[in-house]
Amino acid sequence: MRRLKFFLVAFSVVVLILFIFYKPVSVKMHHLPDDDSHFVVIEKMNGIHRFYNALLPSVEKLEPGDLIAFYDVEVNDVKIDRRNILIRRIVALPGDIIEINSKNIVVNGKALPEGHPLFFEYRLSLDNMSPDEMLAGKTIYHIEEIQNNKAYNITCDANTASEIARNKGVINIRPLSLAKGDASMRYFPKNQYFDWNKDYFGPVAVPRSEVSIMLNYRNAAAFRKIIEVYEGNAMQVSTAGIKINALPVTEYRFSSDYYFVMSDDRDHGTDSRHFGFVPASYIIGKVIL
Repeated sequence: MRRLKFFLVAFSVVVLILFIFYKPVSVKMHHLPDDDSHFVVIEKMNGIHRFYNALLPSVEKLEPGDLIAFYDVEVNDVKIDRRNILIRRIVALPGDIIEINSKNIVVNGKALPEGHPLFFEYRLSLDNMSPDEMLAGKTIYHIEEIQNNKAYNITCDANTASEIARNKGVINIRPLSLAKGDASMRYFPKNQYFDWNKDYFGPVAVPRSEVSIMLNYRNAAAFRKIIEVYEGNAMQVSTAGIKINALPVTEYRFSSDYYFVMSDDRDHGTDSRHFGFVPASYIIGKVIL
């Protein structure tokens, strides 16, 4: 009986520790092309005391390539811990300068190495044949018929696209891209002074705590949500100048860190190219499973 009680107590303690340090959830993995729900385990990094640093490795230090869970940044009228949890991948850290050039990510002037599968939309052109046989058994998403037995839009990774290209009857398979300067109000910061899109974006500095930027009416849109929503200031913007909390300013000093995140589904996923920077305080932790 004593042994049973001991094991029950020990099991309860282990479960309690796991739920303090980890958060198991079922979420839709919109960083991937599928729309299915997946069970994931998140190693928490916010909202808990760091007294266990000597016992367990800290996840305070995030790196490019880390898959993170965070609360939805697009819903402002719902209490933060009641919002949907999003899963995206970090591509730029606080203080980094990020640019996307023809789908290629450049951080601080260097190409970002990415060691995980990335999914893009391709135009598949065929010599009057059905694509069913050549696509069978391959991981393909978002198949859209453009012209029967002649042209299809498909979403897959680069390796799969290369395999398809070797099939008899394939005229061409090429990634679909927006042109540089082909601006859309779908993309952050959704302002007339920025001609960014999903394939050509930036360059822009990711805000970092205690670092200042020059502010003017042309670049204010990129940082307005941070200044007003995340850092709680009142901001007025006009061609005559900018006021923060009724005081004229020409620069702003950030009080928090922010991150730039992207979906692995680069042509359909919503991410920082759409909703902007993610505050460190919104991040729950790393996805470890």
